[in-house]
Amino acid sequence: MNSSLDIAGIYEIQNISTQESYIGSSKHVFRRLHDHLVQLTADNHINKLLQHSWNTHSPSVITFRILELVDDMSVLFQREIYWIKKKLAIENGFNTRSDQFKNRTLIPLSMERKIELENLQMGSMNETLQQLIKMYGKFNSK
Repeated sequence: MNSSLDIAGIYEIQNISTQESYIGSSKHVFRRLHDHLVQLTADNHINKLLQHSWNTHSPSVITFRILELVDDMSVLFQREIYWIKKKLAIENGFNTRSDQFKNRTLIPLSMERKIELENLQMGSMNETLQQLIKMYGKFNSK
């Protein structure tokens, strides 16, 4: 890890009035929480349930906290699923069912590269990467 702010782990964004939570994971927790805050404040968060809660209730009832620090990146996603289930974040929170089934690539990409991949219009970022990896394998196996 590069600095004390560059930590990996599981985080929670919770509406303390309703007890609804969003659980997420990141290799850079503080940066990710900051991104959530910026998106919520700008009224353009990808999670519409969380955005609605932010808009409907006072932002002062939304808390951000780290639930668990994770040193082993190979278990980061497993730990996120554990916390999603423990907090009932799908049934009574802001996580969607698909959050359990996301394929994580753990391939670091610059924002420019992400935009280029999205512009290929091959589906989600993960679907695009999976298709490109398959295509790469076909070309290199000959």
